[in-house]
Amino acid sequence: MSELSLECLRRAREGVPPGEGLSAASIEGWHRLCLELALEAGARVRAARHVTLGDQLSFKDDRSPTTTTELQIEETMTRHLEAFDPTAVLAGEETGGEVPAVGHAIAVDPIDGTWAFVGRTESIATSVTVFRDHEVIAAVVLNPATGEVVHASTERPTELLRLGFLDEGDEVVSLPLQRREGARPLVNLQPTRDGALSEAMRQAWADRTVGVVRSPGGSPAWSLANATLGSFTYVNAWSHKGTAPHDLAGGVFLVRAAGGEVIDPAGAPVQPMTHLGPFIAGTDRHALELVRSILPHPELSRA
Repeated sequence: MSELSLECLRRAREGVPPGEGLSAASIEGWHRLCLELALEAGARVRAARHVTLGDQLSFKDDRSPTTTTELQIEETMTRHLEAFDPTAVLAGEETGGEVPAVGHAIAVDPIDGTWAFVGRTESIATSVTVFRDHEVIAAVVLNPATGEVVHASTERPTELLRLGFLDEGDEVVSLPLQRREGARPLVNLQPTRDGALSEAMRQAWADRTVGVVRSPGGSPAWSLANATLGSFTYVNAWSHKGTAPHDLAGGVFLVRAAGGEVIDPAGAPVQPMTHLGPFIAGTDRHALELVRSILPHPELSRA
C-alpha cells in the first residue's frame, strides 16, 4: 500500500490536479482521488496557519468560526470532482450538500477543529470521505499542522503517511502500532467538561484502572484517526444534535479498517451517519470493553 501513498504524494508535490488520469470505475481510483484532494487541501490549510486571520475569519449563526480558506477549498474540490465524475456530489461543511442513496459522493470538512485552528494548536484535521451508495469506501484524515495522514479504503487497511519536514524523509506505517502487553489502557477524553461521563473517567484514573489524557479539544476526526495507532482508547461525549456526513463517518471507517471498533456505552457499534451521544473508539478490544464498563450506562447514548 505504501506505493499508493507515495505515488499520490509525488503527484501532489508535482502539481498534478487531483484525480487527473485516474479511473472513477474503481475503488482504488476513488481512494487515490480522496488522498490527493486531502493533500492539496491540507497544503492550503497549512499555509493559512501562517497568515493573519482577521480578514478571513467570520462566525456562523451558532457562533462557531469559519474561514474563507474552507470555502475556497470546497469550491476547488467541487471542480476537481466534476472533472473526475460529473455524476458525483460534494457534501461540504461550508457549502452543504447531501450524500445520495445511490451513486458516489465526497464529504469534506476542510478544517475540522476550527477553534483549534484559530488558536494555533495542532489538533486540527482535513477530513475527506468517499461514499458509494451511502456507504463509505475510502477515507482520509490529514493533520496539516503535523504532516500526518491516515487513510484507508474497503480494499486497503488503514495506513499512516508521515510527511518529512526536517529532511527525515517521508514514511509509511501500517496500523495499528504494536502495543506493549499488559500496559494500563490510556484514555483520551474529549471534551472534559463536568458531567457523569467525565466523573466516571476521573474516578477510574484515581483508582489506577486506566490512564486518562485530557484532550486539548479540536478535531474529533483527528482523535479518531489517532485512535487507529492503538496508543489510546478515545472517548467522546458527543452532542445529542446528531451528525453530518463529514463529522464521524471517515474517522469511524479508519478505526474499523485498522481492526478496531467504535461503540456506544451500551456496546453497540456506532452508526456514524445517525449517531447521538457518547462513543468509545480504539483498536484494543479489551481496553474498549474495560472503558465501556466504566462509563455511565446506556441511557447516555442515542444511536
